[in-house]
Amino acid sequence: MKSLRYKIGFGYFVLVALIILLSILAAFNFFRLSNSITSILEKNTPVAVAVQNMLIALDDQTADHILMLIGDTDLAYASYEKNRDRFLSWYQKVVEYGPSREEMAIMDSVIIDYRSYIASSSAFYRLCKENNPLARPFHVESIVPMEIRLRRLCRRVIERNQILATNTTQMAKEITDAGLIVMAAAAGIAIFFAFY
Repeated sequence: MKSLRYKIGFGYFVLVALIILLSILAAFNFFRLSNSITSILEKNTPVAVAVQNMLIALDDQTADHILMLIGDTDLAYASYEKNRDRFLSWYQKVVEYGPSREEMAIMDSVIIDYRSYIASSSAFYRLCKENNPLARPFHVESIVPMEIRLRRLCRRVIERNQILATNTTQMAKEITDAGLIVMAAAAGIAIFFAFY
């Protein structure tokens, strides 16, 4: 039969060992969790925000095109040029933020399509300036499909970022769950040795 002193000493040793083990595991899991969240915030969020601003600039250009059809063509074109420069500036920021390879491939498609959009917009402006009756059909058949494609491509980048954020959230949940399981197991072991 073991002495009471031995049992208390052994129980104390087990509890201290469990506390040290739990502290190490908790620190490790919180470090992993912190890195995951930091990665999402530092890399993906700026890309998504920049692409969202590209979409806003594209929406403003769409409004400028409509104004070219129904209003002051020169004033609307000046606004279009300002919004075009905003779109290109945000595109440049996306490139500087260093998107993933898949996102960069999408952004390459965006800039290629956007160059065609710029050329078509210039032709559209000339048609509107001349009050050419072909301006409206040109807008519907040429510019609107390009705008739709550009929006679709930009949304793909944003959706990709949302998927990464969802995956990181899932990983954070798994890390947290693992930490809770370890703590529950350690508490169970501690309770067992408390009555041993």
